[in-house]
Amino acid sequence: MVMHGWLVAFLIAFVFSISPPTASAAGIVSEGAKRINIAGRQRMLSQRMAKSLCFVGLGIDVDTEKAQLQKAVSDFDVALRALISGSESLALSPEHDVSALSALDVVRGTWAEYLQHITGALQSKAKIELLKSPARDVFGLSNVLLERMHHAVNAIEAKYADPGTMDWRVAAAINVSGRQRMLSQRIAKEFCLINAGYASRDHQIRLQGSIALFEGSQDSLKAELPKLKVTPSAARVIGDDWRRIDQIWAEFKPLLLKAASGETASQQDLVRAATMSRQLLNNLHKVVGHLEAGAS
Repeated sequence: MVMHGWLVAFLIAFVFSISPPTASAAGIVSEGAKRINIAGRQRMLSQRMAKSLCFVGLGIDVDTEKAQLQKAVSDFDVALRALISGSESLALSPEHDVSALSALDVVRGTWAEYLQHITGALQSKAKIELLKSPARDVFGLSNVLLERMHHAVNAIEAKYADPGTMDWRVAAAINVSGRQRMLSQRIAKEFCLINAGYASRDHQIRLQGSIALFEGSQDSLKAELPKLKVTPSAARVIGDDWRRIDQIWAEFKPLLLKAASGETASQQDLVRAATMSRQLLNNLHKVVGHLEAGAS
């Protein structure tokens, strides 16, 4: 994913001024917002699994990260099935759009392979073995799964971001805010892999790009919030969420920049990074939820 392409696509989507949906389309708007949110969350989970596996391999917050990994595996599997076949518990109907189904089917194949490698890595008895084969396949496949899930999210957004159903700007905001969740975990994954000695230069470049994309997207979202067709109460709460996110980011970023320059973190900073990645994700998740609930 190229930063400038993302930002251009995001800004173009916000240029359009679309009339609000009619009352008869309210159900479609609600389902569209939920579906984009859940699909976008899958991107985050693809990175959260690899991030947690890496931190477990380094012996950092092992119980917490392993629990997160196991929950992420379960959540991803349940949500993928729901996005395809529907789910009463998640209030999703079966998908019928040909483009979305095609993209999700590709994801399903990659997920089966990814899950197999995660299961194999977790069977390693020694923590450090988690950073060796087959975990190496997990880290590589995490990028493939992310790319394919991103394609599926865009296909789903295109279905609902229609003048007759849902405001393109809100659909784009949910998508991009959901991508921020993913970036919080991808950044932590790259940080961890650098400290684990994985092809450090490549991961440094990826980390630098992810930091820039996260900050650029956050600035764009803040600038566009007043223009979004969301309820005033949702807009106020989102503003509060972003202030908390800014506070966490201000503490997290210096650690990331050190890793991006090739500096190895101390044990204490590794623990701090793992903690802040979870805090950042929790608050970013609130933003997406409030955008979904406030869509009108």
